[in-house]
Amino acid sequence: MTGERLFNGIPLGASLSASHGHLYLFNWVFGKDKNLEDINFGADLDTYTAELALYPNAENADLTSFETRGGKLIATTGAADSVVPLQATIDHYERVVEHFGGLEKARSFIRLYLVPGMAHGGGPGVNQTPNLLDAVRAWRERGVAPGALTGRHVVNGKAEWEMPLQPYPQKTGWNAKTASFEAVDGQRAGVERVAERFRPAAK
Repeated sequence: MTGERLFNGIPLGASLSASHGHLYLFNWVFGKDKNLEDINFGADLDTYTAELALYPNAENADLTSFETRGGKLIATTGAADSVVPLQATIDHYERVVEHFGGLEKARSFIRLYLVPGMAHGGGPGVNQTPNLLDAVRAWRERGVAPGALTGRHVVNGKAEWEMPLQPYPQKTGWNAKTASFEAVDGQRAGVERVAERFRPAAK
């Protein structure tokens, strides 16, 4: 045991069974007969990282090429995502901030939105962030940086409620006096970083 962090675990409120369903990636490395209940998160994870993590991982915080080409990125993550937990997404964003020397510089081309209640991939019955493409185009083509985006809870194709989503590290608060949502300052980081050897740069 080295004490290195392998994973941050799934967020409160996320589906444990859904996270189990994505262990199939270990079969790509160890074969279809690998009993996923017998994964050794010591030796097996070392083997998995060396053989496969270079390809599906999106861990590189150096987005210089993207930024210098004028790229604009709106990243969203569901607070109930058990496949790509929000802790991992926040950690990556904070490493981008570190690489570019500060939050203001990072926010000039990449903004992160945390979506309450959204699981992996969105879909009916969970919170969604509509019209992201329109927001990206406005940012890239007209220089209109996104502020609050609209999050909505959809059931059977109908939006039950909507709320503004603020770009991280801001969050949405409720003002009881005005009976309205408002932007409030949120906490930065607050997640333990996964050990560097378990997050190699992607191919």
